[in-house]
Amino acid sequence: ALDLAVDCVDEQAAGGSDIDWIALASGLVAEAGRHGRARAFLESRHEQHGLDLDAAQLLARLYLETARYGPAMKTARRAAKGKTRLEALTLVGEAQRAAGKLAAAEKTLAAVVKADKKRYRARIQLGLVYRDAGKSALAKGIFDGFYDDYGNDLISKSSAPQLTYVAMACRYSDNFRDAHDTLRDALKIDTRFVEALNELGEISLEKYEAGHAEQHFLKVLKQNPNNLRALIGLTRVKKVQTNREKPLMKLLKRIRKVAPRSIEADAIE
Repeated sequence: ALDLAVDCVDEQAAGGSDIDWIALASGLVAEAGRHGRARAFLESRHEQHGLDLDAAQLLARLYLETARYGPAMKTARRAAKGKTRLEALTLVGEAQRAAGKLAAAEKTLAAVVKADKKRYRARIQLGLVYRDAGKSALAKGIFDGFYDDYGNDLISKSSAPQLTYVAMACRYSDNFRDAHDTLRDALKIDTRFVEALNELGEISLEKYEAGHAEQHFLKVLKQNPNNLRALIGLTRVKKVQTNREKPLMKLLKRIRKVAPRSIEADAIE
């Protein structure tokens, strides 16, 4: 059905018909993980007519999720206007962190959190930046803040993303039991929430439970066969489970197809 829909859209686009590019690209990614096709649609739209702020953010997220950090930063900065400004700047900070530009990421994310403390994604990313930079006391302050907000009912217990950020604070405070339980709570709200599943997979792998990790990553890949984080996680699982080169090379090939410059793939190789 998705293939048929894409063919129909191609015909409409060729004929100059106006279509909802954002919805199309979102659907392609969410339903089948077609990052390349989604990027092509959005980039084509951008070249011909420009992108509105929502579409620019979507394109920046696609760049980030395929390890194209330079374009992600550039596109997200363009979207950092009006009501979407803080959300777009959070994307900039995430891309800066992923690219190893920790000082820049700290500056970007700290500004977002200062502007709005309820930007929980920016807060957890800032905590991870502090952790990556070896600023343990500052990281602890961020992570402890999630414990406080959860206990004071400032975190929405019906929000899978917010519960996942709390779980991440638990994980990086070495409180794996609470992290696991909170991620389970997040998945009760949204059984398909990819970020929670990836977190569970990585925690399981850290706790030497490769079989459980594999199950979590496979659930993600069933939804989106090109999810880079899950592909990397599954490759690490296979490296623990077997010394056979062929399964590893097959997974690495899939990673390279999604993200040709993946640093994580370099490390696994």
